[in-house]
Amino acid sequence: DAANQDLSGSVLLQAGSTLDVSGGGYVQPDRQVLMANGVPAGHGGDISLVTYGNASTQEQQPDRLDGGRLGLDGKLLGYGFSGGGTLSLQANYIQVGGDRAAMPLANGLYLDPGFFAGQGFDRYKLTAITDGIVAPGTQVRVARDNFLPDYQALLLAPTGADLYAADAAHPTGVYATVGALDPYHRYVTRTTGAGPGFSLSAGQYLDWSIDPQNPSKGAPQYAGVSGSVRVGEGANIAVDAGGSIALAGTQATIVLGALTAHGGSIDVSTNALTRPSGLPPLTARVWLGDAAVLDASGTVLLDPWAAAVAGPDGTPQVPRTGVALDGGSVTLKGRGGYVVAAQGSRIDVSGVADRFDLPTRHPAGLGQATAYLGTPVWSDAGNVMLAAAAGLYFDGQLQADGGATQAGGGTLT
Repeated sequence: DAANQDLSGSVLLQAGSTLDVSGGGYVQPDRQVLMANGVPAGHGGDISLVTYGNASTQEQQPDRLDGGRLGLDGKLLGYGFSGGGTLSLQANYIQVGGDRAAMPLANGLYLDPGFFAGQGFDRYKLTAITDGIVAPGTQVRVARDNFLPDYQALLLAPTGADLYAADAAHPTGVYATVGALDPYHRYVTRTTGAGPGFSLSAGQYLDWSIDPQNPSKGAPQYAGVSGSVRVGEGANIAVDAGGSIALAGTQATIVLGALTAHGGSIDVSTNALTRPSGLPPLTARVWLGDAAVLDASGTVLLDPWAAAVAGPDGTPQVPRTGVALDGGSVTLKGRGGYVVAAQGSRIDVSGVADRFDLPTRHPAGLGQATAYLGTPVWSDAGNVMLAAAAGLYFDGQLQADGGATQAGGGTLT
């Protein structure tokens, strides 16, 4: 039946093609580079590549999702001096790592685990129409690279200069090279309110109808998929400090591995269905396996560029300083369904303790002189929210201690 064929279009970036949303910089009238948090100002932008973007719950859906494909053989450039934007990808099926040949939908999107590190993007937003899978043993590390400036060259750069330009004398870049900032400066240059992150959502097809005129026939069924997000055994998704991880399947969201977002947020939930009246009910579930670890504990980020100050004996020294992040937040939410955390699973939103060299009046009392002395610092614990519409069973471990006896403990809701 031609009416049930998949006529979805594809988005194909062929080898040699480039999408470039890289940031720039600004040299001020006083011949100084505009700076922000110790680096030149200028963020990379966003890219959104979407297949199956026009599916409607009011239309009859295809028997097979074999029409549209998202191909990423070209370049995606989004570097900036002070951070990047969001890369959004939508495909019929998404798998990170594992055996590409084993994907149930041959035209699904396969991503190598290394895809998420070394690019200019701060955030990755993945949407799978059917399933979103992080294969067992896969290690995903979301960590952006930046433009690293040659300040003298930037002062001489003409308006509109190509920041990727290179020549024989500067093979890695005339005005800037591409490389990683240290963790402290990646943190302080993140976009406020939208720092580094990884999100994976799946199961939109469960809102579709086989027959919109008779919703009781239910959603379409596609072989090998269930409308779920799954992080396999031994897999780990890690983002930079202060970042976010959000997983949301529609039938189920299953975490058997680890999620790490120190001082950030982790949200493991199920999607709220908007299915038309008459579709059979669907009971969703959030499941943490017996080896699952959700770690949003606080962390210490040291500033390697701190300026030298007077030490206890008055001689210059580089102080140990930076930020001590509070424990973050972890949310488990079963919208319309269950939440289960098996024995052996663990959630950690603890604070952290360290010692920083902080300014104090010189111990010898010499006038208004200031010395920097090693001083204890700490951070508070974060918060955990557990919510389910149908039932909640939690047999895992919660860790939510403050970084010191003076610090605040965590909150459980």
